[in-house]
Amino acid sequence: MNYYPFHLGDYAAHTAHLEPMEDLAYRRMLDLYYRTEAALPHIDSLCRLIRMKDHHVEVSNVLAEFFHWDSDGWTHARCDAEIAKMQDKQAKAKASAQASVKSREANAQRTLNECSSGVELPTPTPTPKEEISKLSLAGPRHLAESAPEQEQAKPGKPAIPDCPHLEILSLWAEVLPALPRHSPSLWNGARAAHLRARWRETAAVKGWTNKEQGLAYFRRVFTFVGNSKFLTGRVPNRDPTRRPMLIELEWLVSPRNWAKVLEGKYNEEVAAA
Repeated sequence: MNYYPFHLGDYAAHTAHLEPMEDLAYRRMLDLYYRTEAALPHIDSLCRLIRMKDHHVEVSNVLAEFFHWDSDGWTHARCDAEIAKMQDKQAKAKASAQASVKSREANAQRTLNECSSGVELPTPTPTPKEEISKLSLAGPRHLAESAPEQEQAKPGKPAIPDCPHLEILSLWAEVLPALPRHSPSLWNGARAAHLRARWRETAAVKGWTNKEQGLAYFRRVFTFVGNSKFLTGRVPNRDPTRRPMLIELEWLVSPRNWAKVLEGKYNEEVAAA
């Protein structure tokens, strides 16, 4: 224990007769008892632990008056009661934390099920309409060169459709016009690889057979993002010198952030459910 209740009136009433060194020994014994949550050892070891090797008599007097010797060592009834109460409180706090974890896991599973079943997630707060840039589906050359060939279908397993990078960028601009966008000509490297990985791993789990199914899923995810006040900059930053959070598609498709968003960690209505 790093803390224990100390009642000044009770202590003074029971120790007014002690000599100064006896009082010091008693206080140090109490601190040691609570810190270790265990009975005190034999007097020789005890004197060393409480730094009173030259005061065996005072230590012995305090032990005889306030403590009881048994097979575990020198015990103190009041200390044992306080330690038991603290341990019970800690056990209840641990149980509550475990229940909270299970609740969050259940909420995350429910969110994934909603996305999987095609149930539309809550519509985000409307933002001012902006003109949506029309992206050429032909796309820049580097995207065509870097896009992987469509996986060959195995018997009984549908082929995974290619990741339509530019159509997803266009979909992001359509569903989330208030959030930052990426230039199609600069959508390459790690950011493109992360989007492709999220597309392919989700397609494998959901069993998409065409890109329209994948785009419909990404639309629901983007709508879910739009419903988060935190991710869309509608929660003021505690530091007034810093801007509120405004995510980009590059941030969303990183493995860690993608998992957190789908688990509902940034959406109040999921966390509170």
